[in-house]
Amino acid sequence: MKIELLITAYLDAVGDCISELLDVYSCKDAPVHDLLGAWRERRIPTSGKLPSGRAFAFHDQGCRFVHRGMVVEVGFTPDGRCDGFDAPRLDEFSATNPQFGRPTSTEIAAALKELEHLRVVELPSNSTLYVLRRLQ
Repeated sequence: MKIELLITAYLDAVGDCISELLDVYSCKDAPVHDLLGAWRERRIPTSGKLPSGRAFAFHDQGCRFVHRGMVVEVGFTPDGRCDGFDAPRLDEFSATNPQFGRPTSTEIAAALKELEHLRVVELPSNSTLYVLRRLQ
């Protein structure tokens, strides 16, 4: 398993899901970090189906998308970012994507720890989700 490829594919899928949701609910001018607020204010329904066929369901601090059997569980960080990931999210995504084989959650967690050690990803102090480190 190449964890970097899994993370990239997951983040690409997150981007596609979030972009379509913003387009459909005319939130293009709203920052991504306002999606949970829009949902809580009932400007976006709790669940539904998008034109692509993706089903979505908001919950707590996230939104689950399902399309053609592929699951993308999007988690929002406390500051509203949606580009975070952790072992369970990557595990579920890989389990529904045959191209990644079937790495175990333990293997994914160990690979994330290694990337953190290499300073490729970081775990912000206010979040349980890793994010890619920004180049300085």
